Amino acid sequence: MFNSLEVPEHFEVGNAVGAVAGGVRQKVTGIITSPSEGIYRAHLPSGAWDFKDLEQAAETTKNELEELARKRARNSDVEDFDLSTDRQDNIVHVLGNFKVFIESRISVTAKAKSLAEG
Repeated sequence: MFNSLEVPEHFEVGNAVGAVAGGVRQKVTGIITSPSEGIYRAHLPSGAWDFKDLEQAAETTKNELEELARKRARNSDVEDFDLSTDRQDNIVHVLGNFKVFIESRISVTAKAKSLAEG
């Protein structure tokens, strides 16, 4: 059994730094698939949406994810942040110039400017 508790000096500063570091980066991700030829399905927090054009699906996905990342950053008490977007398309080349779309992953990250600059 323990009879005493030792608390490090300035423990509250370490705790505050940990809380800030844990809440200044918010990342959300969406996936676009193709369940059949000519259909692009965006899998988003609001649901699954079908598009006839990959770029339209990607733009809609990006816009929804940006709004969600902004909302999460503000809910973490971060008002001054930068957004960054990453898109990775998985396209397979078969039989010469024939291309098959597998999926696209789009991620949006909101970072507090103090973290983004450092």
